[in-house]
Amino acid sequence: MTPDELTRFLDRYGEAWNGHDLDAIMAGHTPDSVFHLHAGGPAAVGLDAVREAFAATLEQWPDINFAAEDVRLGADHATLRWTITATLATPLELADSEAATPSGRKVAFDAVDVLVFEDGKIARKDTYVDSQSLREQLAEGVPAAA
Repeated sequence: MTPDELTRFLDRYGEAWNGHDLDAIMAGHTPDSVFHLHAGGPAAVGLDAVREAFAATLEQWPDINFAAEDVRLGADHATLRWTITATLATPLELADSEAATPSGRKVAFDAVDVLVFEDGKIARKDTYVDSQSLREQLAEGVPAAA
């Protein structure tokens, strides 16, 4: 993909996530796509497993919103740094801590996606989350994010 095509693809992909449109999100992935949220769990392999992981994310964070802070494009890959704002709706397991329970507080935390493309679609998505910031914000007594 050209840099312009890649930019347009990423704009549509971000709009699909912010619109919570699972079908549109999945339309951007290859049939053998891999998604790995590097927060302690295994990778989701294949379109069905990736769809299930993304559906769980949208259920757990029903108002999730991604604001791109930095986008770097390569010939067949992209890295994106996001600020995510969301409200936890279901319990969340975080490595090395007790499960966080929904509190109604909106949190804001950083994440980085590393995307690898094949044939104009995402073949692999590795997501790295600032889990320390998230853990601190979800702890008792922490005020809601703005």
